[in-house]
Amino acid sequence: MFPIDFPRYRLLINKRPQVKVYTFLAFFVLFFVFSLEVSAQSEAFIIVEEILVEGAKKTKTKTILRELDFQVGDTLLLENVKERLKQNESFVYNTALFNEVRILLGTNSRENRTAIRIELIERWYWFVIPVFELADRNFNVWWTEQNRDWSRTKYGFSLLRYNMRGRNETLSLGFRWGYNRKVLFDYNFPFIDKKKIYGLSLSTHYYADRELGANTLDNKWQFIRNDGFSNNRFSSGFTISRRKEITNAHYLSAFYHRNSITENIVSENSDFYGEGRTQQKYVALEYSFEVDRRDVHRFPLNGYYFRSRLQKWGLGLFDDLDVLFSDIAFSKYQKLAPKFYAGINMKGRFLLNGTVPYFNRSRVGFLENFVRGYEYYVVDANHFALGKLVLRYQLLDLKFDNPLLGQDEFATIPLKLFVKIHHEMGWTEMEEDLDNPLNGKLLRGTGIGLDLYTFYDMLMTLDFTVNGRGEKGIYLHFNVTWDYWKKR
Repeated sequence: MFPIDFPRYRLLINKRPQVKVYTFLAFFVLFFVFSLEVSAQSEAFIIVEEILVEGAKKTKTKTILRELDFQVGDTLLLENVKERLKQNESFVYNTALFNEVRILLGTNSRENRTAIRIELIERWYWFVIPVFELADRNFNVWWTEQNRDWSRTKYGFSLLRYNMRGRNETLSLGFRWGYNRKVLFDYNFPFIDKKKIYGLSLSTHYYADRELGANTLDNKWQFIRNDGFSNNRFSSGFTISRRKEITNAHYLSAFYHRNSITENIVSENSDFYGEGRTQQKYVALEYSFEVDRRDVHRFPLNGYYFRSRLQKWGLGLFDDLDVLFSDIAFSKYQKLAPKFYAGINMKGRFLLNGTVPYFNRSRVGFLENFVRGYEYYVVDANHFALGKLVLRYQLLDLKFDNPLLGQDEFATIPLKLFVKIHHEMGWTEMEEDLDNPLNGKLLRGTGIGLDLYTFYDMLMTLDFTVNGRGEKGIYLHFNVTWDYWKKR
């Protein structure tokens, strides 16, 4: 450094204005270089030199690497590397291919370079599952309203082959007999291109039911039963998916539907398929967009979820149906304190155009679209909106050895048990109907319950709920999750 004669320097600037510009640029360059140095010091990093996969006996390595948000040569910041690896554990676990996933930094790091080690325990991929199901829409309806009638059951088997060819492809075959009949075929290719962006699903389904809810009275189905089958339903089609990012996906589906009913159904309700028809044929086109950043898809405790969907039933090939629907859903899950979790869920379905026959109406009271406390009711709707708040406290988080099977795929049984309080609300819009007093009314359910999450993503919920009518009940549900939708 050397002393500066400031009076002379000011005189120089006055005589030569360009000196002022040069001085400003010099200070700017020095400031920029200094900022880069400080930033480099504060943002220490490592470079991924190698990714090692251990425990993948059947799954191809490229199938696993596709689920990571980093690759060999990428730079990871040390300040958040633990959170980054934890998030990637969720990405890999949510493929449903593994019982356990651990992603760790290598122990032999050098010159800011490291290996990443992925430790896996694969699941069992072949299942021939005997099936015993209830014909009614939930356990409580069968137990109470149908008096535990064992003739109202379905039996058969499902053949499931997960991870076909080690590429996370899934083959599903299902056969049901008894009160209702089903034949199901699904095959899912997560990726059909070299870049692993586009996927394809193929589906063909056939159903036959001995009885149908031909009408709704007091918000309960009025069933008509035949000695044979009251209807036949057939659908076949495909879904193309696009998943360039791990958590974002687009789905485009096209399906052909052919349905038929017996004459006595039409005699009870001429609007069942509309205009007294006994048959219904239409082509359905559907587009969906999904953002999924939940930690565990089947039972999330952290993260968020968003889905929007547009459905067009009837493309002009047949005159039986011409309607347009829109869906939207959002969920947020958050850990509030050790063992204490909260969840907020909202969803809606809206009729944008057309007149919907009775069979094709939207309804509150099925699968994930219900309000706890109203399990015994069916609420028809042109539009509906649902909301839910749940607070959970974790009572148990255990893993213990399987006393019956020692294979790696079954060796450990996880068990998570939560106690919860929940409040749910629902709104439906439908033409005023004195025979169905819940139509258009606000639905409310508040209560406490238990959630049990265990082996191979099995979920059971047991709830005590009081609804807006003051009715109290204990309700049992299996594998029903709020965010679920069939992606075909």
